[in-house]
Amino acid sequence: MKNLGGALWAISYNASISNMRIRVGSGSTGQTPDDYKLESELGYTAAAFGDIVVSGQNSQFTISGAVTLAAGGTVREVGFSIQKPTYEFLLLRDVVTPVVVPAGGTCTVAYTLIFTA
Repeated sequence: MKNLGGALWAISYNASISNMRIRVGSGSTGQTPDDYKLESELGYTAAAFGDIVVSGQNSQFTISGAVTLAAGGTVREVGFSIQKPTYEFLLLRDVVTPVVVPAGGTCTVAYTLIFTA
């Protein structure tokens, strides 16, 4: 996988993760399997993990964060990244319906991951 600088790296299952972040940006190009960073980042914040909920054969949890944008902006893309210890890797990137965030405003992003047994 590529880090945010575009260099190829391998991540092992026992890698120490130092930061997990929710990211927002203004890019509008559709996501591809080759994405390794947001197209045009506006800001990021620490990601929070919700409790695991099990219902029948489904297990789910939420990764979320509220990003404050000092200068404001139009959010068109969101993502989730991890840092291992020095390099950062984008694991999720989505293009969303544009949301205008005023200066000093906050944009909350939530990913819900659902796994079925």
